[in-house]
Amino acid sequence: MDRPDYGKLLKDVREKRHWSQYTLAKLSGVTQATICSIETGKSTRINSKTRQKLAKAFKIPAEKLFPDPEDVLVIVRQNLDTRLKEYFKKYREPLNLDKLEDRTQFIKFLFQGRENVINA
Repeated sequence: MDRPDYGKLLKDVREKRHWSQYTLAKLSGVTQATICSIETGKSTRINSKTRQKLAKAFKIPAEKLFPDPEDVLVIVRQNLDTRLKEYFKKYREPLNLDKLEDRTQFIKFLFQGRENVINA
C-alpha cells in the first residue's frame, strides 16, 4: 500500500487553521525548515518525536495526523462493521445493494454525523 502524502496532510491541517509555517513552528517546537521540508515532500520520513510535536500543536492524536496505511484499513473495517450493525438495528431489513435507493440510504447513514479530522 502506498504511503500517505504526509506533507499534504500537514499543510491541509495547518492551512485550515490559518496558521503559517512560522506559527506552527513556534507552537510545536519543530523548526520551520523541517515543516517546509515535510510539506514540500523533501522529507518523506518523519521521526516519531517530530510527529508527536506537530500533532500536539494541533491538539490531535499523532496517528490521526500521520496515519499508517495499514492502521487506516483496520479502522475503516471496524467502523464499517459497527455502522453496518447500527444500520440493521435501525432498519431491521436486509440491505439490497442492487437497489439504488438502498445504496443511497446506506451511504447517507454511513456518513451521518461524521467529520474529517482536518475540520477539527
